[in-house]
Amino acid sequence: MLAHKASSSLPASAVSSIIIPGRNAEPYLNDCIQSILDQTIRPLQICAHDDGSSDGSLPLLLRWQRRILEEQAEVSMIVTSGSTCRGVGGARNAAIASSTAEWLCFLDADDIMRPNRIALQVRLPFGPVASLFLTSHDADAAAGAAPPWPSSPHHYNGREFLAPSRRRHAAIFVLPSISSIR
Repeated sequence: MLAHKASSSLPASAVSSIIIPGRNAEPYLNDCIQSILDQTIRPLQICAHDDGSSDGSLPLLLRWQRRILEEQAEVSMIVTSGSTCRGVGGARNAAIASSTAEWLCFLDADDIMRPNRIALQVRLPFGPVASLFLTSHDADAAAGAAPPWPSSPHHYNGREFLAPSRRRHAAIFVLPSISSIR
């Protein structure tokens, strides 16, 4: 794994590290990263991992990293890459390994987020480390369907947690990072 670290120091205490795994995601990265820069809360850290892309994803991520370094005082970006495809789980883990914020926020490279997403999620009254908060895509609300989980923090046992995640690709997690568990 290669780490492409910018030369300036990172914000001392980022509110959240946004974890972006990606492979051949060039067509989506501009909108994805811009949606992070549009967040209403600061400081933030973007941790993106390019999983052996054959398109222009890695050069585009590096351009964003330079732009953020020059223009965004309260946002930092770390880009890592691998020459072989390890899959979305491996790419996500590589991005997590480079994170330093207390909270992790997962965002796929082909997705965007609303400007207040992180601000709303970090304000929630989280309980112990085992607590999760899950949200669903806007398509659910547009279709009039309620998500299969509560809309507030909830302590899940294994069966409750796995049931909604097997039914749909919509769960978004905000969890304490490994560094805050140690």
